[in-house]
Amino acid sequence: MKNKCKFVFICLCFVFLASWGFSFDFGVSLDSSFLVYDTETVPTEKSTMGLSEEVVLWARQKISENISFYTKGNYQVSCDFEEVSQKLDLSDFLLQMVFAKSEETKVSFDLGRFPIYDAGKMIFNNSIDGGKISLKISQMDLDLFCGYTGLLNGKSINIFKSTIATDEEKLYSLASGFVVAGFSTTAKNFFKDNSITFDISTFVPTSSDEQRKAALYSEIGLNGALSSVVLHDLYAGVSLLFDEESKVGVFFDGNLSWYLDFLSSCIATKITFATDTFFPFVDKVCVLGVNDSLNGVFKWGLNGSIKPVSTLVLSLGGDFVMDVEGSSLQKDCIQWNSSLVWQILSDVQFNLYVAQKIPLVDVVNPLFLGSASLIVNF
Repeated sequence: MKNKCKFVFICLCFVFLASWGFSFDFGVSLDSSFLVYDTETVPTEKSTMGLSEEVVLWARQKISENISFYTKGNYQVSCDFEEVSQKLDLSDFLLQMVFAKSEETKVSFDLGRFPIYDAGKMIFNNSIDGGKISLKISQMDLDLFCGYTGLLNGKSINIFKSTIATDEEKLYSLASGFVVAGFSTTAKNFFKDNSITFDISTFVPTSSDEQRKAALYSEIGLNGALSSVVLHDLYAGVSLLFDEESKVGVFFDGNLSWYLDFLSSCIATKITFATDTFFPFVDKVCVLGVNDSLNGVFKWGLNGSIKPVSTLVLSLGGDFVMDVEGSSLQKDCIQWNSSLVWQILSDVQFNLYVAQKIPLVDVVNPLFLGSASLIVNF
């Protein structure tokens, strides 16, 4: 494993040093964070405080008019006054080739490590090692990708219901291996100012130690404008998990946003629903403190944001959450969150986030968390 960590570090150094004498874009970001976490899950440890420091480096080297190389890596160290954890990751490492016949026709190839995601970014949103072909023709986008997850850092990907544990003590712990393949197509301006997207993907485990079975996903999305100030995003999907008994699940995610002229403010409402037989590949947390929150859940939320000055954004939101068990709904919790984003300088940003979960039943544990971070870009 030490050799794998050295390889990742050497790759980062090689890219930056080898490109030093050429024309290339690069950047460095420092993220210093302080976290307060309070829960009654473990009665003897109700309060936790921690510090985190993350360094992110990225570079883009243009090899020719049509070919470029892009890489992005990060190192993070965290401590909670009892233990220290570290993570080294290479999130992007790819060769990009773009060939354009005209402004409306473009073909591109990505080879290496790159991010993939479904239409609503609810089923999967992670990196893979492999290849992707993208075709843009007038008002139509087509994407086809294939790859592997087993060389990723397991600390950076949360595979839903994976039975292969991540070693938190290691700097780079290999993730569970899945062969990934997918296809998506988007028709822009399908009607008026609305676009429609359809995608299908599959994830197949390669290790006999991984007890999570293969899965197939299909999703359709519709997004655009209802008027000049009202926008919508609607996504619906189906999952098929090939377990001992094949399980079919469905999910829906809808968002309606109203943008006002008053201080660049916005009011939005959001509904998320997933049956208890829906199994995403990577869980997108939508309930505080829950690792499988996109499985058997109904959530309705309302949030708003305001921009009192050009450099400051304030937001406040709340959700009502219910558990989905078969055809019944059971109350779970109420949660709220607030945030502040202050762009102090063009390269300096301060973030403040506070959230709380209030149980509606005894089996749910309360939770309070807050974080403050300062991000500096070079």
